[in-house]
Amino acid sequence: MIKDEFEQLFDSLVAGPLCMEGFRRSGKSLWCRSNLATVALIRLGGRMAQSGAISHLVCCRMSFMRDRAEIVPSGFCTSPFDYPFKVAPTAFSKNLRYSPQNLHYDYDRLTFQSREGSAVTHDLTQLASIMLEGILPWSANLTAEWLEDQLRRLGEGAWCEKMWIEDCERHIANSRD
Repeated sequence: MIKDEFEQLFDSLVAGPLCMEGFRRSGKSLWCRSNLATVALIRLGGRMAQSGAISHLVCCRMSFMRDRAEIVPSGFCTSPFDYPFKVAPTAFSKNLRYSPQNLHYDYDRLTFQSREGSAVTHDLTQLASIMLEGILPWSANLTAEWLEDQLRRLGEGAWCEKMWIEDCERHIANSRD
């Protein structure tokens, strides 16, 4: 399969269904707001890119959290390092807990070159299913209290985790007012 064929298949099997559920495009990435969370399927480039394949990662953050520039972004954050949750789509579990990945992260690589169209179709259909049936429901149930607890108990004390804990505390305090 060539790149153009793959991109058309990706658009029809992944981007189309996700956009029907509220996702927006930003380049080759997709993102949406899910209750208090921002969820993104980020297409990775640079050293993660490989000819005849794409690499992608699911990221999730609370919409009230600051990014690495210490501002609350109004929309999509392109860098995975601005998200507490970074997970390869195929590694997603409904019991996902915070795991510090502040310096590196795992991601999925989907090879399309030299593969049968049916195999690529299967992988893309599975990706859409993971996003719509797993990640969206999980992210819609995230709370500031739960995330603050996760960061405190499971974090490694990184500056971004401390900042995100402060953001959760501030959000919780403002919710009570």
